[in-house]
Amino acid sequence: MLILFIVLLLGIPFALSLFAKRQVSQQKVSTTPLPTHVEKPEQPTSLPTVFTTVVPTISPTEDPQTKLLSIIQNRPALSLQDLSVKDKIVSTLPQGQYSGTVYQTPDFAINYVQGPDLFQVEIETGNIEQARTEATNWFIAQGMSKQGVCDLPVEFFLSNTIKNQTTTQSPFNPLPDGC
Repeated sequence: MLILFIVLLLGIPFALSLFAKRQVSQQKVSTTPLPTHVEKPEQPTSLPTVFTTVVPTISPTEDPQTKLLSIIQNRPALSLQDLSVKDKIVSTLPQGQYSGTVYQTPDFAINYVQGPDLFQVEIETGNIEQARTEATNWFIAQGMSKQGVCDLPVEFFLSNTIKNQTTTQSPFNPLPDGC
């Protein structure tokens, strides 16, 4: 009985495929002759005016945003000491969390973000330079070298409140000082 069931189970799809092939072969295929002569479109009598735009090139050392992106995409290797400090800082996150705040003061918050593997410092005071310096010094106090702070990387940004209060027109530098 089982063998009969298996034969039927395998035989039905086989029979259906043969029937489908027979149906396709019985259909007539009509062929339409292809045109033997194709007319070319008229050529314009004059060439269009070509506009050239000169785009200034900015080297990564001149543009901090571009330099930060370059560091993220082409990650420099950390020294063994800096790697050890980074691991120690990341291990302060609560069990089961892979991103979050690792240090906070009233002036700034340092967050680790696992996806891009970087530290972000949100500045929450109008004394921006002091907050940048204090955050950088916190990394160094943990045992990180100055180069390690640059290579982690660390990205600074202004909180929305501070951004709205700031009247400066110059772009904000997201990199630690000296990077």
